Amino acid sequence: MLRNIHLSFTLLLLSLTIIGCEGIEKAPSEHTVKLTKPAPSDGLVFSDDNIQVRFTVLREKIDFTLWNKTQGPVAIIWDETIFRDPEGATHWVINSKEDRDTVPTKTAQATTTHPHIDPIVVPAGSSYSDYFKPFPSGFQEIPIYPFKYAAGSRMQLSLPLEINGQVKVYTFGFEVME
Repeated sequence: MLRNIHLSFTLLLLSLTIIGCEGIEKAPSEHTVKLTKPAPSDGLVFSDDNIQVRFTVLREKIDFTLWNKTQGPVAIIWDETIFRDPEGATHWVINSKEDRDTVPTKTAQATTTHPHIDPIVVPAGSSYSDYFKPFPSGFQEIPIYPFKYAAGSRMQLSLPLEINGQVKVYTFGFEVME
């Protein structure tokens, strides 16, 4: 009996090898993402006199940590933050708090209106970690990059920050590598 099972399994593997594995879903492979703007970085880190930011790009969101290098507060202006996907479509973003508060309590139809997101103030010399997620979310997940566009996909994040009373818009470009 065990020999028959082993023989059947061997024949199945041989058949799949000979005729191919069409129709069998392959698990998506990991992709490497690099930062292309404002300055290239394979490590997904950008730094200037005001901030340092480190990104981790995942399929459904972009994790980040922002360090305030100034002597005053830096505010992330969430309501004006925009994500451009590989197809060129632009999306508002939501953060972890809004994702947690909005999705469980609103209907799918209600998620078509962008919720107001209060700015987050990062005090001088400190850091803030969160994520960006294209909106709407929850009921209609919008991937950061669809796997059909993976290698060579380019995305962009426009992140307005209020620094010393002035708004500065940082534009971060990302490219998915093989």
